[in-house]
Amino acid sequence: MLTKFKTRHIKKILWFLVIVIVPAFILWGSISFFSARKKSIIGKIENHFIKKEEFFPYIQLARIHLLITQGRNFSYPQLESHAWQFYILLWKAKKEGIRVKDEEVIKEVKKIFGEKKFDKQAYFNFLRRRFHIEPRAFEEYVRRRLMIEKLLKKFIKVKVKDEEILKLYKKDKEKAKISYLFIPYSRFKNISISQDEIEKFYQKNKALFKEEPKVKIRYLIFSKKDFKKMEKKIEKLRKKVKTIKELSKKLNRNYKESGYLTFNSPIEEIGWQPDLIRIAFSLPKNSLSKIIPTEKGYVILEKIDEKRERIPSFEEVKEKVKKKVLEEKVKKEAEKLGKEILEKIKEKNITDLKKLAQKYKLKYKETGFFKYYDYIEGLGLDRRLSEKIFSAKKGEILPQVFLLEKGAYIIKIEEILLADKKEFLKEKEKYRKKVYLTKELIEELKFFNQLIKELNVKIFSSFYPS
Repeated sequence: MLTKFKTRHIKKILWFLVIVIVPAFILWGSISFFSARKKSIIGKIENHFIKKEEFFPYIQLARIHLLITQGRNFSYPQLESHAWQFYILLWKAKKEGIRVKDEEVIKEVKKIFGEKKFDKQAYFNFLRRRFHIEPRAFEEYVRRRLMIEKLLKKFIKVKVKDEEILKLYKKDKEKAKISYLFIPYSRFKNISISQDEIEKFYQKNKALFKEEPKVKIRYLIFSKKDFKKMEKKIEKLRKKVKTIKELSKKLNRNYKESGYLTFNSPIEEIGWQPDLIRIAFSLPKNSLSKIIPTEKGYVILEKIDEKRERIPSFEEVKEKVKKKVLEEKVKKEAEKLGKEILEKIKEKNITDLKKLAQKYKLKYKETGFFKYYDYIEGLGLDRRLSEKIFSAKKGEILPQVFLLEKGAYIIKIEEILLADKKEFLKEKEKYRKKVYLTKELIEELKFFNQLIKELNVKIFSSFYPS
């Protein structure tokens, strides 16, 4: 067995992270093309219609990539989304005339498995035993990945400025200590609102009360152990029956039925699985999904109902609107008091917040030291607030009121521990690389989304029929 196999040498091309952004386009915003010519055509790129048999090699590339970088716990939507990314980027690479020589593939394989003591037979055995991949398929995957890397290098140019490096270093190293006055929203709980205010707010802010699409499902879960024993039987019955109730009866297993789920809803006994919810939405009503692998086992779904996105009527959300109006008015009152206090501070050149706390009957608090990305004691995590604090000077009272979850805050900088210049010079190259990778990711995401438009990519149906 090769012990020098290094997944870090299989560059996790950052464009694969567009799976977070693209699924709505790739799998869930499908359009009809005369039933995609009886489902033989699954998509289109430029003027070329993509058939299932043509797309299959890209599914294989995606499978190898996910096996190596993620292990076996990936879903059909993940696999298909990655396959589309391979297809689109490789289409562009071929248009650009990008090629990868055999020598380049050999060099990369040796780099992955250890150049000095590369053993061909051990390499073959490792791929077959560890990933169940044939060397030829792995080498084809390496060739395609190198093509994509060359494409990205051709179109993506990233420059890093010294001030960007220093800024990131400071965020990691500098520490601050603050004191603050806290104006709780509960101080203004006796505020009244009229029916007219509530109705006007609803009319101006209807989008705030928009309800997400919801889906209701029945499902069966099989542990990995059970599924291994019953796989053939489950698949045979799944193709014969039409509902989860029928399937559960024939398998003598209890099924689960959910309430209405949104993309952010956890599923009982499965947990938070947005991919499963997406599959449920894509199913016709009262039809079964394919067998879906998850971390909790294997799942078969049936969609029993769906509610589309909508804006409910005023009467339906009257109490929610009232609560929202009250929250807004309370925030305005807290902010108003905070601004009055800041005016007083400016007018009389006040530096002691503790005395002001006594005068206005407010809570005064001092924190310990914290860094830019840390949770701030009593305030929480807030990037906007951290930006203001670490841009200020010792002794400064920030000239704005901060409206956070529980109340309004007036903040004084008690201490700032600056980054060490000598240490920065020692770590500068490491931070240059961090900044470079972040900027590279952003540019790769932009490039991929630009390609989707440029190549006029359309997806008609899923590679995996439900």
